[in-house]
Amino acid sequence: MRWGGVLSLTAYLVTATRGQFLTIDHLIINSESPLIDNIENQVDRNDTLNNDENKSLDSISTANNSTSYRELNSVADDTGEGSISAESQSQGSSNVENPETTEIKSGEGDSEPQSSDKTDSQENISAAENPSAESASADISADNQSVASGSSGDADSGTNSNGEPNESNYVDNEQIVQTTHGPVKGQNWQETEIIAYIDIPYGTVESPFEAPSTAQPWTDDHEVKEHNMRCPQFQSDGYVGDLNCLTLSIFAPADAENASVFFYVHDSSFHSGDPMIYGPEHLVSKGVILVLPNYRIGALGFLCLQNETAPGNAGLKDLSLALEWIMNNIDGFGGNSSNIVVGGDGDAGALAGYLALSSRSKPYIHKVITESGSMLSHIALDRNPVNTAITLANNIRNNHSDGAIYNNTFAEVSVQTIVEAARGMRFNPCIEHDTEPFLGVTPWTLLQNNEIDITFMIGSASRAGSHEAVATTDSFIEQLNEDFELILPNDLLFRSSDKKAEHALRVKTQYFGNGTISRSQVAQLSLWFTDASYLGPLIRSARPLVDAGATVYLYEFDFVGYLNRELISLDSPVEGAVRSDIIGYLFTQDGHVPGDGTPEKRMIDLMVNLWVSFINTGTPTAENIQWEQMKAGEGSEEEYLHISSDPKSVKGLHVDRLELWTDLYNEYFIERNFALSLSPGHYAPESPPHWDGIFEATHRVKCPQDGTGDDNCLVVNVFTPEHATSLPVLVFVHDGRFQNGWGSYKAPTKLLNQGLVIVTFNYRLGPLGFLCLKIPESPGNAGLKDQIAALYWVQRNIANFGGDPYDVTVYGIGSGAAAVQILLLSGLATGLLHKVILESGSVLSPTSLTYEPSAVAFNIAKKMGYKHSDEPEKLFRFFQRVPLRQLTNMSEIFLPCVESSYYNSHDLLDEDPIEILKKGNFQEVPMVIVYSNTDGVSVVEKNIESFNFVPEHFDMLLPNNLRITDEKKKFRIAELVKEFYFDNIDGNLVSNYADYFHDVLFEYPIIKFGVLYAIKSSQPVYVMKFMYKSVRQNVLNEMPMSYDKIINYIDGDKLLEEDVMVTDRLLTLLCNFIKMGLSTYIQQLTRDIHIFRDPSPITTSTIPVIWKSVAEGSNEPPSVRTASVLQFGSTLTMSTTHKNQRLTFWDHVYESFYRTHSPTEDE
Repeated sequence: MRWGGVLSLTAYLVTATRGQFLTIDHLIINSESPLIDNIENQVDRNDTLNNDENKSLDSISTANNSTSYRELNSVADDTGEGSISAESQSQGSSNVENPETTEIKSGEGDSEPQSSDKTDSQENISAAENPSAESASADISADNQSVASGSSGDADSGTNSNGEPNESNYVDNEQIVQTTHGPVKGQNWQETEIIAYIDIPYGTVESPFEAPSTAQPWTDDHEVKEHNMRCPQFQSDGYVGDLNCLTLSIFAPADAENASVFFYVHDSSFHSGDPMIYGPEHLVSKGVILVLPNYRIGALGFLCLQNETAPGNAGLKDLSLALEWIMNNIDGFGGNSSNIVVGGDGDAGALAGYLALSSRSKPYIHKVITESGSMLSHIALDRNPVNTAITLANNIRNNHSDGAIYNNTFAEVSVQTIVEAARGMRFNPCIEHDTEPFLGVTPWTLLQNNEIDITFMIGSASRAGSHEAVATTDSFIEQLNEDFELILPNDLLFRSSDKKAEHALRVKTQYFGNGTISRSQVAQLSLWFTDASYLGPLIRSARPLVDAGATVYLYEFDFVGYLNRELISLDSPVEGAVRSDIIGYLFTQDGHVPGDGTPEKRMIDLMVNLWVSFINTGTPTAENIQWEQMKAGEGSEEEYLHISSDPKSVKGLHVDRLELWTDLYNEYFIERNFALSLSPGHYAPESPPHWDGIFEATHRVKCPQDGTGDDNCLVVNVFTPEHATSLPVLVFVHDGRFQNGWGSYKAPTKLLNQGLVIVTFNYRLGPLGFLCLKIPESPGNAGLKDQIAALYWVQRNIANFGGDPYDVTVYGIGSGAAAVQILLLSGLATGLLHKVILESGSVLSPTSLTYEPSAVAFNIAKKMGYKHSDEPEKLFRFFQRVPLRQLTNMSEIFLPCVESSYYNSHDLLDEDPIEILKKGNFQEVPMVIVYSNTDGVSVVEKNIESFNFVPEHFDMLLPNNLRITDEKKKFRIAELVKEFYFDNIDGNLVSNYADYFHDVLFEYPIIKFGVLYAIKSSQPVYVMKFMYKSVRQNVLNEMPMSYDKIINYIDGDKLLEEDVMVTDRLLTLLCNFIKMGLSTYIQQLTRDIHIFRDPSPITTSTIPVIWKSVAEGSNEPPSVRTASVLQFGSTLTMSTTHKNQRLTFWDHVYESFYRTHSPTEDE
């Protein structure tokens, strides 16, 4: 039970849930400097990240820089020429024939034909240079979005061309319904048998980003004859809306009784929109009640700071409250509260999926219908929401430099200012850190771990990505040709740049061939965006829904007619339906109904029958249509309805085309990748067995080492104060040079008294943890994968012990610090840890990574009697047969390795650490690095007799991570080192050797890592050199040169009186960092923001100095020669490394002769 795939090991995962993978970053500002200036500095320090965000597929997917049908209607209204007639619409697309139509009255007169020439708005869009800018649809007037006819009248909202109520639309019928909040009076809608109840309040908003409260009750009849309530947004005619916009409109048949309810969420692209563009006649005339809710959009609805001020997902919480209101009141309108169906198109389709999965809203939902919007799309979840908030803060500063912002404070920033600053940005749902979140885990995790008994009808337009394709600019195409990797979705995790380049080429070849991409390839661009952002996520959502027990009906909408308003508005050669075209066949748009016998009228009849039958019964039916539900199985056998002029049930939704995306997401999906890294087939820990009754957590166990230990050793120890609730969590990773040690089972009293939940754990060691043969059976780093499993267990379970799973600090000591650095470089711990403290260890140290793991294993095997070749498979089988006691009692060292991605796409580290650091491909978290000026003593004191002379040829003692092929240079460097450290010998050589090993194994690699990390990270890095001299060292050990771990001062139980102040200072500094260093403390963005990132935010008698980050104190990027360091001695002082000649010397040497680790072969 020791080798993962061959023998099983108990792991930390108490439950067999898999795959939670969160991107949790934090907004951190130095309290000394102006707020926005510091934000800008942090953004500048991570140019690569921001550039990637600006150029990525995710930015392009928000662009939609093409003039939409709704926008053209707006322009028509503004010019007074009326909305687009059927004739002019048909001229907008070569694919659409001019049908016969039946005109109906809309307002006071008929619409005049609209010119087919491009509007000014369209010209502006085509001239756009930034592909990540918001679409022109962001400027659509909300008033004009509500237009259901032309300038002659507003059929949906009931206004005439003068903006006054059009009395002909309503007949006073005294339809009064008593609700839980007050009476509501309805009106006949447009001389039909529909009763409309407009803008009913369901909630109120007290603070822009917080969850809504229920609406205030009223006593007088609520009677609104025209829709005029919009949530704040910018449209073509400027800022519109009101923060207290939480209303909904209900359209019910006049004779409604126990009618099904269709709760339809309007598409907003998360930034603008209005529900009243969806005319009710088609659906309500079939006996369905239609509910159209307002909800907060843009920054007000989806700004996510993951704290109390802006926990995130306010817009989804609005919709959840609206659903609750409908559940409690719809019976009074003739509705059936036991049959509420939620629907949405575009981004609203993703919102509908979130509503169906969240425990906050799921109880109100019985069925779901979506089109061209998936909760698993990379554009539907912000995995780095605080970076989005940083951009918003910068925009506010840039747009309002008239004194609105000063001294770290947003002073009375208005809602309008926030909305204006958010123009051109996209705000998505996020993972919250609230105690009662709407979305506390990713949708993928919800799909994996829940039984779902809701019925879904989900689909996509055949060319749903056409908006993005048309929006591309020449500059974006140029960038794409230079680096196609920029367009890969951000939810694919490639831990190797080579792998990323390989698969980017594979994608490019499938869609564009081997040539240069050009803007003329709109069709190919449309197909690419469709598959990557819509069809691919649709399939990836449908399959786990089926596996979770949901009933799923899958469809593709591919009909083209003159009611494809979005397609026509794009004015492009793309063939096929585009995103949101479907609404033209479900909702009336401009008071216009096609004539009987036309293709459009036949499609309306088909769509309405299918949708209404599904809403009523859960089974979509229509004449001559046999639509089977989707079943688990091979993709080629999956049933879906192809909705076109010849609708029919088909098997296999573009299986050949989507196979590429299936493969990529099976291998590299950011969450599945993490889950697979823990699977048995990859020499990683398995899920543990469940137990009955109560597990008595008093057992002490350690992993096999020195011939002793328990094979089933992967356990955690949790220490918590009494009555703990949402306390910060501190997780220790123990030292032991990767060969020995265990998670302490002694309660750390001083830290517990600071209000922390403490976790320690075991991980496999020596050959069990770090045998690295670079084959699938033994890829290496099993002990590090144990650590990820432990952190995953903490994330899933620590709340039950009173800890906050979203405030986890990991403290690594010695080799534990190096291990934590490897986890950060791998990206696999993203979301599992949020801050780190690293004591006296670095992955850049010569003793942290092995260069020749297979050769080491081969030589060890030969000593144990192995007589065969060095083939890794044979070596692995040999080590399997070695008795456990013998295997764990050898003197040879097994270390982490750079794995081979050739054999294993789920490796943990497949590139040299310095290469990863220079590229910035790592998890960014706030970091504290501490080390002692006596760390080198630990090496010398283990064999002090060996260090009583200086060898003649010192090159034998040069670090093994230097490659100096020129023997003369090697000799010269060795002589320089000997002169540098042994020129002045005072007494014995112990102190000289201690200085040498301190520099080579500890101080230089520790400082180097901190500097390289700080250059690319947007989060701060703090470094402390512990120089305190205490007689405690003599008390603990008879050796006068003995060193002591810093952690022992923090929680030691044998402190001398002289050490009390040291302990107080260390506790204060580190606990400040644990509790506040990550904290983004933001009080109402509309008033003020105070953000602390400093472990010593204020000076006190205990902490008399401000601890500056490694990058502060210089106008240049940090370097080994300029890094800021806190000198912790009998006093605290800030210093820089520029006076340390030894560090400068080693930096010159390593810059020239560093030996890179190879991921593919031993050297």
